[in-house]
Amino acid sequence: CRGFTPKLAEWYSKDLKGKGLEVVFVSSDRSDEDFSGYFKEMPWLALPYADREKKEALSKKFGVRGIPSLVILDEAAKTITKEGRKAISEDPTGEELPWKPQKVSELLSGAKIVSREGREMGLSEVMKDKAALALYFSAHWCPPCRGFTPK
Repeated sequence: CRGFTPKLAEWYSKDLKGKGLEVVFVSSDRSDEDFSGYFKEMPWLALPYADREKKEALSKKFGVRGIPSLVILDEAAKTITKEGRKAISEDPTGEELPWKPQKVSELLSGAKIVSREGREMGLSEVMKDKAALALYFSAHWCPPCRGFTPK
């Protein structure tokens, strides 16, 4: 944390805040005193330390297992990425802010998808009247996969 926070603070103050990113510090400190001392080093907002219930709910919601962890949300508070530290570290000036992942339709653009009979289709045909697409990553040599895949 102590290594990443100064970089994030620099990037935030120099570019990211001006491009529309806000940061809220959700503390995993062990005391209000520790929280207050650390928060003084930060140029952004914070969830009050006393609100441990909200901190725990947020940690659970986003599967936070270690720190530092940075989750990027959109304006409606929907998750863009749980890999915010990576996203910001790779783009500290915010050229790609808000770091939305590439859409699967873009990734599969121009790809041909085949039926078992060998008929080729594009993604739009595959998705006609469908609610979801599951990409099943598997291999014939994988015993658990062989057990899962019907014959």
